[in-house]
Amino acid sequence: MLAALRRAFTQPVVLAPLLAIAFVLADIHLPGVVTGSFKLLGSTVGGISLFASGIILQSQSPQFSLPAAVSTVMRLLVIPGLAFAALTAIGQTGDLRKMTVLALGLAAAPMQVILSSRYKTDERENASVLLYSNVLSIPSLAFLIWLTQ
Repeated sequence: MLAALRRAFTQPVVLAPLLAIAFVLADIHLPGVVTGSFKLLGSTVGGISLFASGIILQSQSPQFSLPAAVSTVMRLLVIPGLAFAALTAIGQTGDLRKMTVLALGLAAAPMQVILSSRYKTDERENASVLLYSNVLSIPSLAFLIWLTQ
């Protein structure tokens, strides 16, 4: 178990976010050249995500399954709805509530499918969630925008 944790924490996918959190907590600022490079990489994320989604959906051939449907409904409606209810219950309104609910209601990202393909687990279900959530996010985000007005 300890060896598995050590191996997990040395993976770049785990190590990079932990390092970023440490930098933020320690108030360490990166040089302008480095932040400029990260901004350049970050500006390409949208296009690369769409490209990766297309490749993944073509290679995985998603199909309907109950786990994928439940996961999609949870991601697009239940979780944002619970966040809306909780924030409303504690008296939070305005932009914080709106942005929180909308961020939680976004469609699935290709990263989960990439990771499931890498580790050979639930590949087809995750590809199906990617497809369903991207298609259904249009009406669900419209509903969430209406709800948070």
